[in-house]
This record gives sequence, C-alpha cells and structure tokens, in this order.
Amino acid sequence: MSLRITLLTLVLFTFTQVRSQVTFEVDTSNGCGPLTVNFTLTGTGGAFGFNWDFGDGNDTFTIGPANVSHTYMFPGDFQAVLAGVDAQFQLVGFDVMDITLFGLSGMRVGGEVNDTVCPTDELIFEADGTGDSVRWDFGDGNFSNDEFTTHSYAAPGPYNVELILYSICGQDTLNQVLIASNNAKPEAFVGFYPQEVCPGELVNFGPGQYIENHDYEWDFDDGNDASEPFPEHRYGQ
Repeated sequence: MSLRITLLTLVLFTFTQVRSQVTFEVDTSNGCGPLTVNFTLTGTGGAFGFNWDFGDGNDTFTIGPANVSHTYMFPGDFQAVLAGVDAQFQLVGFDVMDITLFGLSGMRVGGEVNDTVCPTDELIFEADGTGDSVRWDFGDGNFSNDEFTTHSYAAPGPYNVELILYSICGQDTLNQVLIASNNAKPEAFVGFYPQEVCPGELVNFGPGQYIENHDYEWDFDDGNDASEPFPEHRYGQ
C-alpha cells in the first residue's frame, strides 16, 4: 500500500511540476463572436518552441517566447492548450485555459437525422450552445424552456421549430422545418453490448431510439427472435 501511494504521489508531483513550467494568460476568456483573444506567454520553462492549440481546430507553432492572438468565430466552449517543447520536441510543460463564445452552435431535432417523423412519436429536442436560457417554439402552439426536452405532435403537418438562446450577447435563433406524416417510416438502428462474446454469454440489444406505441421485431439470425424493444439473447446455447 505504501509503495502504491508513493508512486501515485510521484506521478501527481511530476504532472504538476511539468504543467507549472509553461504558463500563459489571456486578456479575455469569454464574450460574443467574433471574439479575438490575446494569449500572453508568462512562463517558458526554458522551452525551445511552443505549440498553441486554440481548441477550435486551429493551432500555431512558435519558436522562442512569443505572444499570439486568435479569433474564435463560432459559439462553443473551447479548451486552449499551450505545450512547450525542447529542441528534440520533447514535452517541457503545458498549460490549459477554457474559452467560451456565447451563442447557439446547433440543435438536435427529432432524435434522428431525419426531418420527417410520425405523428404522436415522442421526439428529442436538444440545444447545443452557451448562454443563460433557451426557448423552444415547436410550431404547434407549444413551448419549452429546457435545453433538453421531448415533444410529440398530435396531427400530421409541417411545423417550423424555432430555438432561441438568450445570453449577454442578446439572442441567437435557429429554425428547422419538421414534417409529421402518417407515411413516415421509423429509422431502425441496432445497438448491442458487448460487441464480442463467448458462446452462451448474454448479449443486450436495443434500438437506437426507443419510441412508445411502436412494435419491435428482432431476428437474431440463429432461428430465434423477440418482440420487445430491449431483448436479451445468448448465442451458441
């Protein structure tokens, strides 16, 4: 036990020591887009070069101490990472800081990537963004203030779904037309766990999205079947 604690303490000490050798500061860590952030190197740790990863798919590499700037264009939460390396490109130290750009970056409507759904299906509505509050307008006279919610449509028809996010930057709006049709076909997706099993081992199955008032038929390809949404099955038994 004492050896294990000693090794763990050594790992934590080394991690802290490496991280603390290279540091940086920013003039702002959140705001409205486009947001330009100025990164100032405050500790070099004797590093030869510095890789600035801005967390939004962009990065830059500088040789020797240098300050950089980057403009974030799209809303989201980003983790900026500075890594210092020696002349052999071995890690000397690193530092991490979170950057937030307020606004909507997307919305998930309907539970699947499909604009046509069946009436009375319970659908998933999920907001992707950073702000103070949201407001869903489902286009049928119903509303919600939850970032993640569900809703079903009582009758067929096209519905204009509107999502509004409120933040210090004002409001950001996204719209999507959702069609509820009696001719819509549910999308089937097979999920199971574990992925690899021994003969006789239990496998759990489930649909990609469970919808009430639907029938489920499973064919396990070994002469067995099931008619429940989340069946269990054993192969080779």
